[in-house]
Amino acid sequence: MCLGEAALPASRPALPSFFHDAAADLRMPWLRHGLVVGMAGTQTEASLLALAQDPDAAKATFATLALARRKSPALGRLLASPHAAVLNEAARAIHDDDGIPAAQEALAAILVVPPTALPATALRRALNQNLRVGTPEAAARILTWIQSQPESTKLLSEALQALLVFPSPPPLDLVDGTAHDYPARPIAPLAQVLRAGQAKLLALQDPALKAVGIELLVKYGLDIPTPELLRLASTPNVSSAVKLQVLRLLAPKTDAPGEVRSALAAATGETGPSELRVEALQLLGGVAPDIALSTAQRFLDGKGFKPAERQAAVAIVATSTQPDAAARRLALLELLVKGRLDASLRLEVHAFALTSAEPAVQAALRRYLTLARQPEALATPDLPFELLIVGGDPKRGRLIANEHLAANCTACHRFESDEGSEVGPALKAVGAQKSPAELAESLVNPSAKIVPGFGFETLMLKNGETLAGVVTAEPGILSKTYTLRLPDGTKRTIPAGELSSRTPPVSIMPPMLGILTPAEIRDVVAYLATLRSKEKKAKK
Repeated sequence: MCLGEAALPASRPALPSFFHDAAADLRMPWLRHGLVVGMAGTQTEASLLALAQDPDAAKATFATLALARRKSPALGRLLASPHAAVLNEAARAIHDDDGIPAAQEALAAILVVPPTALPATALRRALNQNLRVGTPEAAARILTWIQSQPESTKLLSEALQALLVFPSPPPLDLVDGTAHDYPARPIAPLAQVLRAGQAKLLALQDPALKAVGIELLVKYGLDIPTPELLRLASTPNVSSAVKLQVLRLLAPKTDAPGEVRSALAAATGETGPSELRVEALQLLGGVAPDIALSTAQRFLDGKGFKPAERQAAVAIVATSTQPDAAARRLALLELLVKGRLDASLRLEVHAFALTSAEPAVQAALRRYLTLARQPEALATPDLPFELLIVGGDPKRGRLIANEHLAANCTACHRFESDEGSEVGPALKAVGAQKSPAELAESLVNPSAKIVPGFGFETLMLKNGETLAGVVTAEPGILSKTYTLRLPDGTKRTIPAGELSSRTPPVSIMPPMLGILTPAEIRDVVAYLATLRSKEKKAKK
């Protein structure tokens, strides 16, 4: 290793002198490192390349590692090696981090002309190198590889995903995590490439692979014949993810309108995820408004339908121009006024009534809003809290709580993990501590009820000094002082006798109504209601 670091040609030992038992040496990390450094610093590129092509896999691997240490473009010539370790180490060196740009085209090319079955490490990098290259030719190489593989191939899903993100790859690399700034890639030339592999994508049988294949066709705007879509829509064992994509492709078809309407209507009655029935109903609204309205009424009147399905049905009724739609809208308002409407639909009915131009609906809404209520039962004069506590989607609420930029909840709170902030109270078990109504109130009017130790106050001292912060400790039996946490995080102790007056505590959290829509607040309430300590969950 010292000779290698010195890199003195005059002290260049013969290559065979480096090894005692190359296979055993390779298994000892410290010895392997020393030998690689020594070889890289003392041997010529030609001698290392020759050894890297040796029939002895261990010696060839040592030489490959030495070439990798030198970042030699000659590694591109080793991508035809019969040794898996040589292929993997060459691919790593060429691809990872900055890699070896002069050899990267060779790495991308082996995807379609591999010398032998590529090991997973090298194959993953060959796929990803084509994604990095980003040309239609690179996309064609990935597609050619996909077409040559059976569905049991380990990395087939990764190859399909690479094509899915090909027009706009993620900034953090999918293999080595390095950051890249990719220019925009025109989708039309890529779509032309995908068109050549359309038959293979449609022929995929594995449900997960089929879903990605259909998504690819949708993403690149490729046409799928209507008969094929109708066949997929009616096939029982097609996964819900695939069927969702199929329905979206079917809806705009005009060459078989009757069959398309029937397929969408049939999908509203299928078993499986609620998302499938909701999507089918929404698509039906644009294709066959009359069938959509009657189907929506079935969702509202029937038993066993989930809140999301009923809410989608209200949306159909709210926007329908069918002759009897106005009567159905008024009927929903009357149920709301009488307190007989499904609680999960109150916000939807209230929302369409607010913007309705129909006099009967407006009159019914006024009657609902003038019902006797205590002031604290109102989020705003025209928004009762009861609309915000039932019917939200916890999944959407979780996304809002963790990722909504304007709400920025994690700047002050922690939810399910230790990520976030302690400026506000931790919410890991808030669902067991607060009712949905209390959660809604805390979002709309954060200062209504403040958790002790989190309210912002102004303290006036007898010496005329004014301090602002959060009182974290009050005087008690053992202590006659206040502890105040100042805005910069430091704490100050104030003797009780020095305090002249203090303002009532207020929350530093802004009211969320206006930052979030009423529907988003309802979703966050639904999410917060699911947060309970593990102990509480275990008892259930």
